[in-house]
Amino acid sequence: MQSRLLKRVHPSVTALVALLALVACSGKVRDEGTAASSGGAANGSGGTSSTGGTSSTGGTLGFDAGQSCTTLSSEAAAIVDDATASAHTGCTADDDCVYGPTPPCIPSCSGPMIVKSALSRVQAAVDATASLCAQSTRQGCPMQALPCIGLIGGPACVNGTCENFIPEKWAALGFVESTRYQSDCSAGGDCKQWVVTPDGRVTMTTDGDAGASRVLSASDLKAVTTFMESVPFRQDFQVGFSCGAPDVAEFMTMTRKDLDGQEFNQDVSGCIFGPTPSNDALTLWNVVQGG
Repeated sequence: MQSRLLKRVHPSVTALVALLALVACSGKVRDEGTAASSGGAANGSGGTSSTGGTSSTGGTLGFDAGQSCTTLSSEAAAIVDDATASAHTGCTADDDCVYGPTPPCIPSCSGPMIVKSALSRVQAAVDATASLCAQSTRQGCPMQALPCIGLIGGPACVNGTCENFIPEKWAALGFVESTRYQSDCSAGGDCKQWVVTPDGRVTMTTDGDAGASRVLSASDLKAVTTFMESVPFRQDFQVGFSCGAPDVAEFMTMTRKDLDGQEFNQDVSGCIFGPTPSNDALTLWNVVQGG
């Protein structure tokens, strides 16, 4: 089974990019200013650039390069910001949401989350930044890496807004009980696994060997589906379940596979074997294993 970790932190583009570009280019300005003040004439023209020591805007070469990097990034970001300002709203299902494109000269952790109907508008805005990004490349403006944080999930519609989230539809839910943390029982190790699918069938395996199976009642299947599709439960699956430490030396992993094959795993040992008498993971576990 394949697990995927998606990066979806997308900070405010205009302010952060402008600040990063200014900080990066200020170092370049200092270096070039130091070189110029040392009195060397690297190009044999008396210590000035080949254009007479000034840029098209009338300042020294190093100073203008720094200002231009900031301006180019800010202008490109503003164009895209205008196009994406409301491009993430208006969805009704997860399939309505996609990652949008970003200009090559703007650092980002990933593209903006937008509705499909806005994709052409956002792409047109990105295309409109081509000349700005080309100029940025010619001037050697640096691209600064952002402090991206890994967050599991993908394009999902949450209350009419496209976000990075656990998708609503699911293909399988599993519980893995073992003496160590693992997402399935293929490696053995005194391991038991329960898997339930949306049709209500529950299959149990022990150390990787298929065992008994049963079908949930209509009410139990409805309870499982309600949990799996609810926003609070999916949020816990994304950021983790807070149940404290388990009371026994036993591990319980809850796994979720979505329709596109993504698998998400969370350690719920504290929820199942811990001191918290009532929690969503424990309630779901009791339904799945028939307790």
